[in-house]
Amino acid sequence: MERHNSDLLKRYKKSISIDTLMCMLPEVLFGLFFPAIKNIFQDSIHLVLICTFLLSFLIYLFLDIIFLKRSLGKRLYRLVILKQSEDRKVKYFHYVYRRFLELAIHSLFTRTFSDKCRIIEQATHTRIDYFD
Repeated sequence: MERHNSDLLKRYKKSISIDTLMCMLPEVLFGLFFPAIKNIFQDSIHLVLICTFLLSFLIYLFLDIIFLKRSLGKRLYRLVILKQSEDRKVKYFHYVYRRFLELAIHSLFTRTFSDKCRIIEQATHTRIDYFD
C-alpha cells in the first residue's frame, strides 16, 4: 500500500511540474517577441508584462477545467481528481481551489510533499488517484 502511495505522489509531483512548465508559455512567448512588443507598446510595456504574468496565473488555476477535468500533466501520468466521498462529482470550484493550494502551500510550511498533499486533500475534500 505504501509503495502505491509513493508512486502516486511521484506521479502527482511530476504532473504539477509539467503543468507549471506549460503555464510558462505566455512568459516564454513574451520573451521571444519582446522586441516587437516593445515597439508596439512603448509606453505600457510594464502593463503588458503584468498581463502576461496574470494570464499565466489564470491558466495555471483553470488548467484542469480547460483540459476537461484532467490537465496535460495528469493525462500524461494517468491521474485523476476524485471526490473523497464517492457519491458526488468534483465541482469546478474544487479544481481551482486545489490548484490555488498547490501554489500557496510552500515547501517551507510542510515537511514533505505528502504532507502538502494531505493538507490539500483535507481542505478540498478531494483526492488524487490513478485513471483506469
